[in-house]
Amino acid sequence: MSSSLLEEWMDVMETVGGRQSFPVFNPTSSVSFSQGDHMKMRIRGFFMICLLVWCMPTALAQGQRTPGLSSGARLTNFYIEGRVVDESGVPVYMARIVLTSVRSGNGQTTHTDHAGRFAFYNLREGSYSVNVSASGFISINQAIEIFGGSKNLEVALRRSIGVPDGALPEAISVHQLSIPPKAQALYQKGRKELDRQKVEKSVGYFQAAIEEYAAFAQAHSGLGIAYIRLRNPDLARKALTRALELNGELAEAHLGMGVLCNDAEQHADAEKHLLKAQRLMPTEWHVYFELGRAYYGMDQLENAEKNLRIARQARPKFGTLYLLLGNVFVLQEKYAEGLAEFDEFLKVAPESPLAAQVREKIKLLKEEVAKRQ
Repeated sequence: MSSSLLEEWMDVMETVGGRQSFPVFNPTSSVSFSQGDHMKMRIRGFFMICLLVWCMPTALAQGQRTPGLSSGARLTNFYIEGRVVDESGVPVYMARIVLTSVRSGNGQTTHTDHAGRFAFYNLREGSYSVNVSASGFISINQAIEIFGGSKNLEVALRRSIGVPDGALPEAISVHQLSIPPKAQALYQKGRKELDRQKVEKSVGYFQAAIEEYAAFAQAHSGLGIAYIRLRNPDLARKALTRALELNGELAEAHLGMGVLCNDAEQHADAEKHLLKAQRLMPTEWHVYFELGRAYYGMDQLENAEKNLRIARQARPKFGTLYLLLGNVFVLQEKYAEGLAEFDEFLKVAPESPLAAQVREKIKLLKEEVAKRQ
């Protein structure tokens, strides 16, 4: 393989987010490796498609669709997507959605994201019941029929009125009750601006909410997510660290820290945060994507493959997934599967700035595979 072709392959980049996420092997390095390591690094250097992944801004904070993963999903073609709001139309975060098949009695559970969205994929035709519940709201049960097409739902929850025996509503903790209404209102405005992609404006609202109530963990977390979108990792890390000091069970903050650690190539630290996020938010596809990045960076390719496959199931239109998963396959010398992922990328993102270069690199990869046969 000529050095010019090697350099050509290594120069492939996706100019979407302006940050390099995966290191590229330098063939001129004087560092020596064992024969196995040398071959692996040669494969990494030649076949890797070097990605500039914008990751967190596009998925968690940019207001794009971020459906959860369905548990125990079966490989069929239907889905249910929806949104949960309160009576005034404000999204309900972490509402619990239980989908149960009337035929089999099997259930799946997911939770809403900050925009109130949820999803179940790979469903069979049939009758289902959907139970929607959230702390401080009256639960709703709804029958759903899936025959010949998928479903989109919008569920409006009513707040609970009155609390028996003077107990607090399940959804409202003592800590939440201590947050001044003005701070909560400012926080909600910040969330809305973040969803509308008015990121700098959202920062002002989050900061104002924190001024009203300094121990407002969710506001610190929202501020950290906004700073990630504004490409300010130092301020993002500071805000997310403070959020986790106030509430170590904030899934979003752990996910944000996982992204920051991955971007800084601190993959072991990323794994710790992401595993906590996975425990708290087991149906969020982005957690699995970031775990895939972390394991890729630690050269734990089997774990990377496992998590990226899960993320791809929930986010089949996210082109970067196919490129990263293709790299993982190639590094495991699963060339046919790697080629399939790159081909799928071209179907999902045919107009990507990378498309022409990916086609050329696929040709080179096929040539290499033919030589090995």
